[in-house]
Amino acid sequence: LADIVGDQHQRHVRILLDRLPSSAQAVSGGHYEQLIESAEFISILPKLAKLLSKTDLGEFLADRVSDEHKGDLSAQVHRAWQLVYCRAPEESETQLALQFLNDQAELFAAQPQYRPDAKNPPKRSAEVESLSVLCQMLFSSNEFLYID
Repeated sequence: LADIVGDQHQRHVRILLDRLPSSAQAVSGGHYEQLIESAEFISILPKLAKLLSKTDLGEFLADRVSDEHKGDLSAQVHRAWQLVYCRAPEESETQLALQFLNDQAELFAAQPQYRPDAKNPPKRSAEVESLSVLCQMLFSSNEFLYID
């Protein structure tokens, strides 16, 4: 965003903030529209970038999507895509995402903290953890951060 100037810069920031209105409001104290209209709007970019880089957003979205579509990975991928990009994934994107989720779930399941244990059950399943990684990837993508 730093290389974009003038109205085009303002447009990118507005769209980015509109995609995460509650987060943007938290960063700007609820007045992000007024900040965008003023020269001060650039000051919230580092805060917003820091907010977007946190895994909390990925975890939040993964929890929401997995609750809405329990056990249906394809539906979870479609819902996450819809929420983040406001569009359905293409078939190739769905297949890549499903392969990624399966690979990540295997890696997480091999770690002791994700193995089922009656005494200390895992806080998150390997499947939900892999979905949170995918969701964080969606939030970090150029498609989410920039407009064409």
